[in-house]
Amino acid sequence: MFEMKEICDNCGLTFGSHHGGTSPYPRNCCPGHEGHMDWDNGPGTVFKPTGKMKTKDGETVYLDSAFEDIYSMSQLEMAKMSRFSPTGHKYFDKTKPYWEIFKARFEKLGGFTSEISKEIR
Repeated sequence: MFEMKEICDNCGLTFGSHHGGTSPYPRNCCPGHEGHMDWDNGPGTVFKPTGKMKTKDGETVYLDSAFEDIYSMSQLEMAKMSRFSPTGHKYFDKTKPYWEIFKARFEKLGGFTSEISKEIR
């Protein structure tokens, strides 16, 4: 299982290490390297995605366009891919991080509902 957090382009820290919106900081405000706001990039600097992820073991994984594809798919498109993709498709290879991202995104969109299932028969 790949547990990953995206790395911020502004401060280099992982998502989740940013402020949660407690006063006086806005939500996802960059803490910078000293645990403070990143004043060099201006007040209000927030998490900026890089396309790089850090695993819980500290390894940096560079994401490719497949992740953009996953995040741009609708629930229906994901359901069709789940059901009809050929065996061995990289999105469903559990040894790669695509599966975890695909699964989490699909579940967040609602996963397989009876309506979706009927629509893709």
